[in-house]
Amino acid sequence: MRVRPFVQVWVVTLAMACALGAAPAFAQTQADAQRVLEVTQSVLDRATTTISCPPGDLGLPCTYLAQALTLQQSARSSAAGGFYRDAIALSLRARDRAYSALRTAQDATGGEFVLVSIERTDALIGRVALVVRGSASERARRQLDLAVEVQARAKSLAQAGRPRAAMSATLQARDRAFRALRLTDGAIPGATDRARAALERTDDLLRASADVADVPASQAAFGNAQQLQERGWARLRAGDAARALDLTLKARDELGRALDRADR
Repeated sequence: MRVRPFVQVWVVTLAMACALGAAPAFAQTQADAQRVLEVTQSVLDRATTTISCPPGDLGLPCTYLAQALTLQQSARSSAAGGFYRDAIALSLRARDRAYSALRTAQDATGGEFVLVSIERTDALIGRVALVVRGSASERARRQLDLAVEVQARAKSLAQAGRPRAAMSATLQARDRAFRALRLTDGAIPGATDRARAALERTDDLLRASADVADVPASQAAFGNAQQLQERGWARLRAGDAARALDLTLKARDELGRALDRADR
């Protein structure tokens, strides 16, 4: 697939934003980056097989797919240069663009759409696991383990030809993942540090899920999430850490609604 010039400009802009973002609260290694790249590549492989994009096709699915392929290429370059955090951020964005390509190209009532939803949950669990596995909260790790178990059941149901049950299970897995992240935030000592870490993690989730803003049914909830998050940062700057934490957790709840509505 030939990459269009405006796609290249879009990716360069996004790559600069990744490089200038706030430092994460956890170190990311070559193994972390490799795992993310491999999962994204599997989604891209399916998207390129599913979506037909002849030269000059300016349709939305092909535009999203072109962006995804270029982002993944940039992610691999970052990983090769040892910039693992940037590689993970770029690859996750590539994955989300590939989801958008599949969603816009496929019938939302079909089994393939359920697979897109399951893969979206895989991406969420992967992001959350990077934080939760290294946390001091045993309860958070248990919730993450439950999320993984329920997600495995969702995949089994999809393979068994039960898309409705699979969709229900994967949404439950997302809820468990969000709970795990909330428990992780609660284990951080110090109100200000706890609120700041939670806000940064919500920022990451919002950036990685920005493609749902393209879905009409999700736009209101996603917009609410962004507004709540902005208010959360404002309260933290004003010295009100408790209110800031409350607002960012509400922002995550709205993001969860946006993700769920994108899959219906």
